[in-house]
Amino acid sequence: MSLSFKNVASDRVKTCFRVAYERFPELQENSVYLQQLPLRGYTMRAQPVINTSFFFRKRREYRIQMSDHLEIAQYIKPDELPDNVLIGWFAHELGHIVDYQRRTVLSMIKFILGYILLPTFRSGSERRADLFALKNGFGKELMATKLYILEQSPLPDKYKDRIKKYYMSPDELELLLLNKDPERILF
Repeated sequence: MSLSFKNVASDRVKTCFRVAYERFPELQENSVYLQQLPLRGYTMRAQPVINTSFFFRKRREYRIQMSDHLEIAQYIKPDELPDNVLIGWFAHELGHIVDYQRRTVLSMIKFILGYILLPTFRSGSERRADLFALKNGFGKELMATKLYILEQSPLPDKYKDRIKKYYMSPDELELLLLNKDPERILF
């Protein structure tokens, strides 16, 4: 297990990330790091690190990048988010890593192309990330994140519309929480 941080100044953000990461036992054997940098158009994104380890699933390294770009920072600052919102956001991103972990190199290449080119593929990917997070016990945190982004945050409507288009809605998440068996839904 290797968990690390790059350019993350806030101890609170690091703590929230650790809380989320520790509840994903399936990620404990891979290196994962949280990196803060100026990303345009994203608040966070999860990716495999492309290096020699990429070709071996058990040795792959992953990163979650968190934006501090002024375009995003004028609306939202991660270290000012409520803990449950930040943990839910991290859990969603870690859910992507669980999805990547299961993929061969060829499957990862198909995934990248599908995510970029096909809106329905992107929606499916975002849904799977939420389901992996839900499976690991992050239902309340995911709901807090969705409600914050859509109803409380000062993020622009264009960003919120993208969330509505590609991500699971709070109503759908609520149905899954009532069902209490995300395993039956997808896995």
